[in-house]
Amino acid sequence: MSTTLSTLTFNALSCERDDRILFKNLSGKLEPGNILCVSGPNGIGKTTLLRILADLYQPDEGSVLINDQKVCLCRNQILYFGHKTQISKDLTIIDNLLFLTGAAPNILQTAFMAVGLEHYYDSRGRELSQGQQRRAALARLWCSSAPIWILDEPYTALDSEMVTILDKQISRHAEGGGICVFTTHSRSQLLAHDTLDLANVYRA
Repeated sequence: MSTTLSTLTFNALSCERDDRILFKNLSGKLEPGNILCVSGPNGIGKTTLLRILADLYQPDEGSVLINDQKVCLCRNQILYFGHKTQISKDLTIIDNLLFLTGAAPNILQTAFMAVGLEHYYDSRGRELSQGQQRRAALARLWCSSAPIWILDEPYTALDSEMVTILDKQISRHAEGGGICVFTTHSRSQLLAHDTLDLANVYRA
């Protein structure tokens, strides 16, 4: 899908949770085509940072801008993918994706084919394995025109085939001028791109 070019800037972000400083004075700028992997051990603040970038958490200090506007004014430019798949076990997979994306039928069909679920349109969420539910949730990436993707552990429960498919889709998004920020503990080939290691950021 076509992507509008955008920049994502975070300025002097600071965040404290449970009397513990996760990061302080954290700044950066992502241009069209950039892919950033946020790394670090569990509990270091990766999810918190991604949720701040997506305007789901507020930092204690600092700001997030999209094209020099506050991120709260530009939410339609962000696709956020969190730990939970958001797949309802009671709805069919196609109804799930219709609810999550509002995409046209031909786009939904392309998305399901891309993630290998073309024979599962009428299957309910509860009938799919954990990996298939993740594939169904990730089909949103084939339905979105948002220029900024913020993906928290998108590779969880994926087999090697789907890891490769996801790598290619994120790369395709970046090649079209999109931005992707993601976390992972997997074997993604995208780890060769820029990495922000939260274990080494300023906390004093």
